Amino acid sequence: MKYVKITSLLLISFSILFAKEILDHDAYDIWLKINSKGINSNGSHLWYTASPDEKDGFLEIVTVDNNLRLKFERGDSLRFSRDGNFAAFLIRPPRKLTENSKKDNPSTSSGSRRDTPEDSLRIFFTQTNELKNFGAVKSYDLPKENSDLACWLEIMPEDTSLADSVKHPVNTDLVLLNISKNDTTHILNTVQYTLSENGQWILLEKITPDSLLDGIYLYHPSTNKLSLLEGGFGDYKSLVFDKNSTQVSWLSGKKAEDKEFTEFSASIYDLKKMKKVYHLSGDRKDIPKDYYLSSHKKLEFSKDGKRLFLGLSPRIQDEDYLKEQQDSLAGEVNVQVWHWKDPKLMPQQLKDKGKEQKRSVDILFDIKKNKILSLANTSVPEIRYDEDKNSAYALGRSNMPYRQEISWDYPEYYDIYRIDLKSGVKKQILEKLQYEAEISPAGNYATWWDRDKAAWFAMDLKKLKKIDLSSQLAVNFYDEDHDWPFKADPYANPIWDKDDKNIFIYDRYDIWKIDPKNPRLAENITKTGRASDIRFRILKLDREHKYVDYKKGLLLSVFNRKTKNSGYYSIKPGQKHAQKLIYDEKYFGRISKAQDSETLLYTQEDFEEFPDLGITNDYFTNNLKITDLNPQQKDYNWGSAELMNWTSLDGKELQGILYKPEDFDADKSYPLMVYFYEKASHNLYRHRHPAAHRSIINFAFYTSRGYCIFVPDIPYTVGYPGKSALNAILPGVTLLADKSWIDKERIGVQGHSWGGYQIAYLVTQTDIFRAAEAGAPVSNMFSAYGGIRWGTGLSRMFQYERTQSRIGGTIWEMPHRYLDNSPIFWADKINTPLLIMHNDKDGHVPWTQGI
Repeated sequence: MKYVKITSLLLISFSILFAKEILDHDAYDIWLKINSKGINSNGSHLWYTASPDEKDGFLEIVTVDNNLRLKFERGDSLRFSRDGNFAAFLIRPPRKLTENSKKDNPSTSSGSRRDTPEDSLRIFFTQTNELKNFGAVKSYDLPKENSDLACWLEIMPEDTSLADSVKHPVNTDLVLLNISKNDTTHILNTVQYTLSENGQWILLEKITPDSLLDGIYLYHPSTNKLSLLEGGFGDYKSLVFDKNSTQVSWLSGKKAEDKEFTEFSASIYDLKKMKKVYHLSGDRKDIPKDYYLSSHKKLEFSKDGKRLFLGLSPRIQDEDYLKEQQDSLAGEVNVQVWHWKDPKLMPQQLKDKGKEQKRSVDILFDIKKNKILSLANTSVPEIRYDEDKNSAYALGRSNMPYRQEISWDYPEYYDIYRIDLKSGVKKQILEKLQYEAEISPAGNYATWWDRDKAAWFAMDLKKLKKIDLSSQLAVNFYDEDHDWPFKADPYANPIWDKDDKNIFIYDRYDIWKIDPKNPRLAENITKTGRASDIRFRILKLDREHKYVDYKKGLLLSVFNRKTKNSGYYSIKPGQKHAQKLIYDEKYFGRISKAQDSETLLYTQEDFEEFPDLGITNDYFTNNLKITDLNPQQKDYNWGSAELMNWTSLDGKELQGILYKPEDFDADKSYPLMVYFYEKASHNLYRHRHPAAHRSIINFAFYTSRGYCIFVPDIPYTVGYPGKSALNAILPGVTLLADKSWIDKERIGVQGHSWGGYQIAYLVTQTDIFRAAEAGAPVSNMFSAYGGIRWGTGLSRMFQYERTQSRIGGTIWEMPHRYLDNSPIFWADKINTPLLIMHNDKDGHVPWTQGI
């Protein structure tokens, strides 16, 4: 008996000594999250930034062999040179200092250098591990290709000796650092600049105290020559080089004396001939009289340098501006006239006013022919180009005839046009398409999803031949779980092979390779997805291009729809099956690939494992963990996540997630918190670090404090969203309530927005919850139906008829559905203590719904 008592006492002592901490709100200040990450081109170094919530963070640079780690407090915005020999980054001022500065100067503009404390610049040399510090900067840049150049706008002290009559100069100098020579060059009074991709040229604007040296300059770093290209004080914008660094262009604006707006012109300078070859202004005959060159459209050369793309703005915008100025002089009048023929509702017009005033339509300048072609117009405002803007055709899209229908219909309708980039001729090729058609990367095809036929189609833009890509295949390419009151979406957008050789489309599980010239030879390249319940998708690792190169092989992400396991596979031409690289009970995050090597930067996680960074050089044969950002987690009571299965009240097999405390004991009794939105079981292996969220409970916070959490999936029946939620959630909760380890008297529920609505409905139908919190719920679908989503200016009708609320018709067609699904009409049935949280600045759900 004495032996037993002593042993018991020892066990109690050890349990007290090694008891884990319970998460509290102060954990938010010590828990780190990764904000950004990357790897340099040659794969020698990686970097990441991390911070606690709303606190200063740090930047860390790490060699891929993990032998060198350099940490910089408040480091941010890192970029490596293309050859990987050096990296530049900023050191931000302390967050508290910045916040205090904004509080002290609430009226100052964000563009003023006196607004907030300034960033400083650091340059790290990877060959020597040397670090150089530079002063306060406004911005920095590196050439895209290999170069010894780094440059930045350095903020200089104000010159208080200047007379009041002298125009104040810009307090920034352009500083250029030659890495190999280790020397710097200063170009005074530089306000903006741009680099050629090869780093051999810099185009810049200077503003000087006496205005005599104002203008656009070209600088050649290797010869230290600075040449004036256009002089005089003006408004200079959109400084650009072409891809091959043989031409530059810019916009220059001069304010007309009799107008309240600035007329812009565009210049093109030939770097081979070293002279200005074109000056494009609004008085050209090939520019419509009612338009002028827009300063809101960024200039862009085609990849081959033969075309310059610009924008035109209608002059009526400026006439409206003048009228507004006259009205303001006459006295402020605030009257809105809503008219049923307006293409957009008045709130949407007001919300989009700034965007509409900056709207421009595309034009093309053929440099060799000295000819301007109008591509877009007010009837066809959107243009989609091939990747290089070299091809013969572009794609025009217009929703102009259908703008009124945005208020009640969804998805939006579009008319699609082929635009000849040699003649400017537009030809309509599709009408009232309920999909945003896209152009292929090489510009040979248009592709779209046909909702009526539930199939992918393409069109040869040269021959205007329509190509059926998928309707002849004996699988579904539409979302088989689609539960919305409109025709089904596809699973994901297609991705093209290099040179438009093939297009890859997805069914529920597999990837199909289709030659648009011979779609009958379509091939399922993954084959095993449907049989194994694994979904295959292509990972596009090259961010420089919109296509993949199948000849070089593809990296695929995989996800098991039943178990929620995930990982990566690979496939190459000629292989019968995709090859497994890594596959586990984990969630694998987005991969970053080194541009010039096979090194991959990735993350893996589950509820208990933080998504630390990992490196692999051999496609997951050998993996190296690089970071361990939250080692303190081992000291806290955390939790676990498991998949739960049950049957809904209407007979559907459902899945959800059950979270349990780390020290879960089936002999104990735990309170249960229920949270939901729509479907979430695919997040089984997602990590949830402690953080204060605006509207969602923190799962780890609750499990640490001895709660179980249930997150059910909810499938919907059109017309009955409230009942659908009840059918899915109630049997899952009941199943758990019957467990001996759940305290059935202490079951709570929390949700926000759509989740808040469902909770408001549920408490009118069941008393199973001890307490409920509904964040921003819709309580009355009748009054909400005709309201405005003030965040966008749109009518709320489309939401109820066609999208998330899933009613499927109008209030006069289906009044009983609106009645049955509105919690306010069943409020007398509520016995559950209910907390409603709403905010009067909510741009989506009217806060009067909470009232």
